[in-house]
Amino acid sequence: MAGGLKGHNGSVFSVMFSPDCKNIVSGSDDNTICVWDAETGQKFSRPSNGHNDSVLSVAYSPDGKHIASGSYDNTICVWDAGTGQVVSGPLKEHNGAVWSIAYSPNGKCIVSGSSDRTICVWDAETGQVISEPLKGHTHSVLSVAYSPDSKHIVSGSRDKRIYIWDADTGQSISGPLKGHNGIVFTVTYSPDGKHIVSGSSDSTICIWNVETGHMVSRFLKGHNDSVWSVAYSPNGKHIVSGSSDKTICIWDAETEKVVSGPLKGHNGDVFSVAYSPDGKHIVSGSHDKTILIWDAETGQVVSGPLKGHNGPIRSVTYCPDGNYIVSSSSDNTICIWDTNTGVVSNDQFHTVTCFLDNKDIVSSSGKEHLLVDMVVKHKCNHQNYTSPPTTQPNCHSCTWGFTNDSRLSSGWISGPNSELIFWVPHRNRDALLIPSIIHKLGVPVPTKIFFDQFVQGDLWTECLTQH
Repeated sequence: MAGGLKGHNGSVFSVMFSPDCKNIVSGSDDNTICVWDAETGQKFSRPSNGHNDSVLSVAYSPDGKHIASGSYDNTICVWDAGTGQVVSGPLKEHNGAVWSIAYSPNGKCIVSGSSDRTICVWDAETGQVISEPLKGHTHSVLSVAYSPDSKHIVSGSRDKRIYIWDADTGQSISGPLKGHNGIVFTVTYSPDGKHIVSGSSDSTICIWNVETGHMVSRFLKGHNDSVWSVAYSPNGKHIVSGSSDKTICIWDAETEKVVSGPLKGHNGDVFSVAYSPDGKHIVSGSHDKTILIWDAETGQVVSGPLKGHNGPIRSVTYCPDGNYIVSSSSDNTICIWDTNTGVVSNDQFHTVTCFLDNKDIVSSSGKEHLLVDMVVKHKCNHQNYTSPPTTQPNCHSCTWGFTNDSRLSSGWISGPNSELIFWVPHRNRDALLIPSIIHKLGVPVPTKIFFDQFVQGDLWTECLTQH
């Protein structure tokens, strides 16, 4: 990333793609939100004079023109997504931290849930509260969501209860819905708006009928610890859940049976799960600092563990077109992952381009040049080519043993048998991108390894270009 991107200085609690997939917004413990270019990884705006405490939740408006943020400072801000300027706020109505925020699908309203036990509905254009705070919960409201038609709002709370509200009048139309025996961490609507699914610290999942408010299923039991995250498949036929028991489960939304799982792969709490837009895959992020991509039909891991973060992963989400995944972590960074090839070149990365003669590697970034020792144990199929880079064949598929499973220890990248592959300078270690990461936002100089200009022997110096 050009200019030495600094990023956030605190844990990143919330991330979201813009509707057109071109940008990403992130909210952090450092009191700020950042807007990033999803293609280049550049941060093109960092708002100021907004919040004065941790930003707990962020959301894009459906048209992508605005961003709403909720903070531990009890306020909400609405930002111009292009300029980074506050257009409404800080909006003060809550008397406690704003844990959850969401735009209505029609873009006209914003809903917020707070530790003051209330929910507020705001006019997205004027920033005015539409009605009195919605009261019913007896503890912090941790999760809020709009129905697909924007007519209703669902809320989940530490009081173990769920409410369904009329979005226009603010009246409770169902609730308190009693079923869980623990904190309700997450609630969401089915794609058709007829049902709600909830996940709780009591290790269960409940499905509710929106019209009647009745629980249409007995407790869905597949986990043996807190359920942090639930999501419907795009067609509404399945539900995925992530739990502190380190597993995910895939459920049939109609029969309420586990169709896959508990699926094991993570070594820590699974904090976040999401379906791909086509419903074929599921992504999960964990306290173990890794991401897994699963086949939604078979329950098999198809990619991962993807290792790029140095701290627990708090949030994962797909881009609306399904080509990318964005993840946020308590290590203060954001990573963008390519779901197709996992390899995307970008001119604005600090690059270490491998021109190998079994001894050396040269890197180039603007005016900087760095020469480091290198030990190569893996042979490339093109190792016999010694022609200049203008005539040699590209070697995009060869990574000289550098894979997503490679380990970094004492500066050395090693292979599956602990063989040394190459050495990484100290300043590039935290920023090193494994093959499947496109960008790592929030590190000073993201470093990506390229092997496509390989030249062996004395001619390696001819590979040094202005790029």
